[in-house]
Amino acid sequence: MDLERLTHDYGAEADVLVRRFPPADRSGPSEWAADTLRHQDRLLRVQIEALRRRKYRPTGGFTLDRLLDGAPAVSGSLVDHQRVHKPAYATVADSCAPTIVMADPPLESIAPRSTVSVRVMVVHDGRHPIERCRVDARLLLPGRQPHGDKPSSDHAPAVTRSWGGALEADSVTPIGTIELELGDTIGTVVLELELSVDGETLATNRYEGRIGAD
Repeated sequence: MDLERLTHDYGAEADVLVRRFPPADRSGPSEWAADTLRHQDRLLRVQIEALRRRKYRPTGGFTLDRLLDGAPAVSGSLVDHQRVHKPAYATVADSCAPTIVMADPPLESIAPRSTVSVRVMVVHDGRHPIERCRVDARLLLPGRQPHGDKPSSDHAPAVTRSWGGALEADSVTPIGTIELELGDTIGTVVLELELSVDGETLATNRYEGRIGAD
């Protein structure tokens, strides 16, 4: 990979990229580029959700480094110079929806044999309250089923939770906590969240965390 060219011709911050995404750990430029895009996608969602969870303390919003590129570039834009959306474009749009359901903290790197404990929250920026809603959460582990059922070769729900209630206008509402001791489980943990009103899905979210080092 020609890092000097990426810096000179496309404005890349090569020293930062090499430190965070060592090229030697990737099979080639395509995998390297894909990893940087996944990182941008995850990072922007986590940052936006954190700001929305705080609401007006201390800010009521955020701004992007840049929305689109005017020429070929290695940048933090959401749309490239050919007006092709990067994966983070849809993520940012979803994270800015009037009402979102989220996990606090988001699943990231998870210590082996630890206990996963995540708060489920809803941010509702609407001017009117939502009188009745339902939030469903599913924590999925490789080969695990709830209540001692037969194990699965794929991800299966190890814990499911449901809550119901109201959302005040312009509010951040703690919904509940989902918790599970991992024991000897290895692999990827998945958390799926769904917010519904009158049986219709209003918002969803999904997080993945890796147990131990890759």
